[in-house]
Amino acid sequence: MKTILIGNGFNIELGGTDYLNGAIVNRFIKNVKTKDYAALLYNNTVSNYELAGLLDGLYEELKKILNGQYDRYCKNDVDKKLISLLQGRYSMSVKKDEVGMEDYFVILRLFHIRFNDNAEMIKSTHDGFCWQFLDAIYNEGQIQTIANTVLPAYRAYLKKKFDEYDNIYTVNYDKTVELIAERSVNYLHGNFETLLDQYDTNTPIGAYYQQKGIKNPVTDSTRHIYCNGLMGFSGTYKKQIMDIMDNGQFGVQNILKMYEKGMSIQDLKKIERLKQSSNQGEQLAFGIINAVVNNPNLKMRLYPMKEFKAVQGEIHLLGISPFNDEHLWNAIINNSSIYEIVYYYHSETAQKEMEEQLALYLADIENLEEKDKEYISKKYMNIMNHTDELDEKLNSISMGWKTSRMNRVDLTVLRLAVYELEYEKEEVPVGVAINEAVELAKMFGGEDSGSFVNGILGKIASGKKETGEAPKRRRPAHQAKIIIRSSKKASGESETEESSN
Repeated sequence: MKTILIGNGFNIELGGTDYLNGAIVNRFIKNVKTKDYAALLYNNTVSNYELAGLLDGLYEELKKILNGQYDRYCKNDVDKKLISLLQGRYSMSVKKDEVGMEDYFVILRLFHIRFNDNAEMIKSTHDGFCWQFLDAIYNEGQIQTIANTVLPAYRAYLKKKFDEYDNIYTVNYDKTVELIAERSVNYLHGNFETLLDQYDTNTPIGAYYQQKGIKNPVTDSTRHIYCNGLMGFSGTYKKQIMDIMDNGQFGVQNILKMYEKGMSIQDLKKIERLKQSSNQGEQLAFGIINAVVNNPNLKMRLYPMKEFKAVQGEIHLLGISPFNDEHLWNAIINNSSIYEIVYYYHSETAQKEMEEQLALYLADIENLEEKDKEYISKKYMNIMNHTDELDEKLNSISMGWKTSRMNRVDLTVLRLAVYELEYEKEEVPVGVAINEAVELAKMFGGEDSGSFVNGILGKIASGKKETGEAPKRRRPAHQAKIIIRSSKKASGESETEESSN
């Protein structure tokens, strides 16, 4: 199985500089000065003057964060980490449009902490920021037309490339990938075509708001502003939203099952208490329950994170920044069914950032002593020099599963063991070589790897052939082959490749 995950770098490659971070930030600033956001988005609860000064104000707060003025306000580990990330990423000379747009959400979060703002203030400011940035990314709808600007021959080439993948995921909100690939795409962070649940009358919360007579702000010209695009200070925030949606849908389904089977008096009393409650959250919960009961077809719009966590085989990452989406990196690194991770970079800066980020995820791997490194290096070279002979031996024994079809973990373990059986008989007893290989297969392979390796090595030791089935392909976290590869084409530069594990 092959999966590709696509980020904004793909849009930049096809659509040009209009979709660089700096261009989006500058468009944000321009829009605030030229559009009547106060009336369009905020029902005149704030002034355009106040909106125009918001980004400028946060930019000045960043300077204070960088020189340590925020250190005394942020006491917990999460916020300390956010401060540290900003301090490591920017210098005092940074320009306004050089600050990552999602890093402005980090600054906003720290600003709220400094002034101890209430939850309502935090939510309204965050929502407003999202609206304005979504509008800047949308770029008057031009982002939805990027696919039309691609030359037919190159578009056909890209489609052919996309055809190689079993699954396509993107963190972009636009439909560029979908139009070029001519197939369905999984939008991990939402898209411009799908409304946020509270604005969609086909969802429980949207139906509830409609029943309450709350005015829906969505118009044809503002639809993209109220889409389900996720934007926030970190991947942790995005994951929280995804989890809320998943848990909400689970709760909705349970409520329906309870009603179908007949609810107990106790459960009915609990729901009645929600109805009579003065708490807004509990009132909302009752409203959603009531909406679902009256219309069982209502469903929450979910983000496909569960599906992403279940991908297998190879995963290729194109145009993805290593920052702010740790929930995606965690899903990839901790997925034992992924055997190869290929990260495509475009600039030398992106390469360096990826390598630094990767090092953080692999930092928990213990350092080897020098003698161990020397032993491993020597053994590795010896095995490499005899690979053809080792594979020939394996192919003559494992008639039902050739080396070309074996997964990397099992094949590597088998090569090591066969080398010891054939060339290190005096140093490594047969029983020891087989037992250690089986343990390695159990530790780093799948649930059937141990028995598969044991069967083949047992046949080699006895001189008989093995015809059993290959094991399921699984591995522990961080054991995938990781490749960092340039995405530049026709530049005359040689492709660089770096592997870990």
